[in-house]
Amino acid sequence: MLPKTGGWGMQVFDSQSRVMFDSNRDIVRYVGGAQVWNKYSYNPSWPGGMALQTWYLPFTYGVEAYFQVSHFNVKAFITLEAPRIGFLENSMSLIFVSSVVEFETNHQFNWPLIVVA
Repeated sequence: MLPKTGGWGMQVFDSQSRVMFDSNRDIVRYVGGAQVWNKYSYNPSWPGGMALQTWYLPFTYGVEAYFQVSHFNVKAFITLEAPRIGFLENSMSLIFVSSVVEFETNHQFNWPLIVVA
């Protein structure tokens, strides 16, 4: 059977015959990635008597790109809780990861970031 979207491959249709998946089309396109986050700031006065440390990466992929971080094999050697990730400014020129820590460190944070569009 020939695919409705052109070319050969595997297609998946819903109950209304709409194409839900077509192996001839890119679902996502790999744009880039990084793994080593640099220290950005340290806040020793985080609520609850804790401290918050933040690391950053340049995000040069534009506002149309999406990011995903891998939680597999993450070595959170200095964090007391799961890290948080996101943007702090509208320009989206930097992406940040932060976590509650026991003490300030100058270590880089090793956490894979994958960017797709």
